[in-house]
Amino acid sequence: MPAMFRNNAAQVTDQARKAIAKNLLAAAVFFANQHQQRLGAKTAPPASRPGEYPAKRTGFLQASVLWDPISPIEVEQTLRIRAGYLANAFYGPILEFQKQRLGLRKTLTDLEPQLGALAGGDLVNSP
Repeated sequence: MPAMFRNNAAQVTDQARKAIAKNLLAAAVFFANQHQQRLGAKTAPPASRPGEYPAKRTGFLQASVLWDPISPIEVEQTLRIRAGYLANAFYGPILEFQKQRLGLRKTLTDLEPQLGALAGGDLVNSP
């Protein structure tokens, strides 16, 4: 009688994708919360200066920090999450890149070790 071999690779892969998606979402939430705290650290007046995080006036930029996708099922499919601002907070990148205020990139750079640990591996910084 031939030997029977049961392959559970699909189940193991599925469990790994679920765990990775959970870790990526935890890293995204941590990043968003940390960035929101940095945006709200200084309130106007006086306005922020180059090399500082934007000063909080209305709190809209701070409230506009988000990540996508937010569903673990969607993250499982791509194993990627994007973080940024709502479209109406278009001035966030303007402050960062044209006005030399600190922003998403600085927060990401500062948090790389923690985000890598939360995500369960090396952090990939892509545009």
